[in-house]
Amino acid sequence: MKDDEIEFGRFKKTIKKIALNELQSVFVILDTLQLRRNFAEIRSLLPNILENKPEIWLSDFLCNPSAHRLLNDRLKDNPEYRDFILNLKKIHMHQELLRKICSLPIALRTKAIFVVEHEINIRKLIDVLKKSCIQNITPFEKKIRSTIGCPLEFEDMFLEGKFVYSVTRQVNSVENIKFYPTDNTKGPDYKFDYKGNLIFIEFTRFRVDEELLSNIPYGYEEIWSKIKSKLDQLIPNEINLVVLYSSHDARELYDFKHVTNNYLNEEINEELLKNLSGVLFAERWSTPPELWVNNKADKKFPEELKVSFKKAIDDMKVSL
Repeated sequence: MKDDEIEFGRFKKTIKKIALNELQSVFVILDTLQLRRNFAEIRSLLPNILENKPEIWLSDFLCNPSAHRLLNDRLKDNPEYRDFILNLKKIHMHQELLRKICSLPIALRTKAIFVVEHEINIRKLIDVLKKSCIQNITPFEKKIRSTIGCPLEFEDMFLEGKFVYSVTRQVNSVENIKFYPTDNTKGPDYKFDYKGNLIFIEFTRFRVDEELLSNIPYGYEEIWSKIKSKLDQLIPNEINLVVLYSSHDARELYDFKHVTNNYLNEEINEELLKNLSGVLFAERWSTPPELWVNNKADKKFPEELKVSFKKAIDDMKVSL
């Protein structure tokens, strides 16, 4: 297992050096071929060549140049596979990289696809963050790179980065946006200046995690628990916003409204919430985001930013 980890680490370093356009081309190939709906169709064209199990057929296919040629020949007689033919022709342009994937242990080949996808997304994200003049990006880049190949952890960091980028696109008069803290201390994810005020943002995603969901009786209980867990990270006497982004329908907008009505509004006068200026809740679906503001907070969330922050959430759904 240790040797596999070393080999996989070398693969990730190799991917980091490859040009973005080649990575994108290879990912199109891999992403197209791994779709489950393509499995039966390819099996019908390549009987007795590919492994029966969908879980490993992609690995077998990538490691079998004769299968590439045979499938390409047979697809020529089927016009409905025209896009597929184009992708297969590109395979021969990227044999070196595909061979590196094939050289990995079978258990790591599927994970290698995530590595390619994550590397592409990181480069695009870091590029737009730098163009937006956001500061202190290096620690963020190092942290998100540590999640490459781990889909859940990567998505957490990637959405956090997309949100801060979206804020720069939607909020006027924003200055000095910086990932925060600058060291390893506990604190909000980032901060920015707005008309003489500092605004601190703590971004959290609710994952698609079935094992975790089985232990949660109600979505609103987890939402309230998550908010409370963030309170000690807020900066006293500053504007603090907690952003909650749900990737699963077990935590929906009506759960958040239950929290605002039965918890936040009930405890608004408590010392516990004095540093919490607001909570922005959003789903990955088309439902409009909901913003709760604490009118009793030590520092109130600016009224004129409410619409802009909701738009920033919607802006996250647009590809980089």
